[in-house]
Amino acid sequence: MTTIYEVADKKRDLFNDGDWIESDHIVDDGIRLVQTGNIGVGKFLNKGNRKFISEQSFEDLKCKELKEGDLLICRLAEPAGRACIFPKTEDYKSVTSVDVTIFRPDELKYNREFLMYIFCTNDWFTSIIEKVGGTTHKRISRGNLGNITIKTPSFLEQTRIATILSDIDAELETLENQ
Repeated sequence: MTTIYEVADKKRDLFNDGDWIESDHIVDDGIRLVQTGNIGVGKFLNKGNRKFISEQSFEDLKCKELKEGDLLICRLAEPAGRACIFPKTEDYKSVTSVDVTIFRPDELKYNREFLMYIFCTNDWFTSIIEKVGGTTHKRISRGNLGNITIKTPSFLEQTRIATILSDIDAELETLENQ
């Protein structure tokens, strides 16, 4: 068993929250703000009501730019712990809010698709629920999130499992579309 923070090599830049972006930073166009509502269970939800911040706010707030392939884990319910892989988008630059943890494990050691599948399991959500706090807004702290343990087989096995699950997902999507 390995903690999520250990998977990130115990480096904050590989396991860090998004940025503290307030409503006065929101503008009509500019740098895409990925919100908690964009993070589904295992999928990125590219919804129509997109928000943006200016280049100036990006610089002033020292925002962390999202990269294609980042794992985004929502720390805010419902449900807390849901995660997705950040896809290539049409936006030239994207950031996310403080309630989202940006997770960048070493791609030579960890298959991010495999990790995303772990973040869709009942065991994962049970671990999250046990560590959620707050009265008004239920959320899990980044520290508690980082302390959750997962089983990680060899990289080769992770890749094999992720490929099988991805093929099953594609088959299910085809059947649903029919």
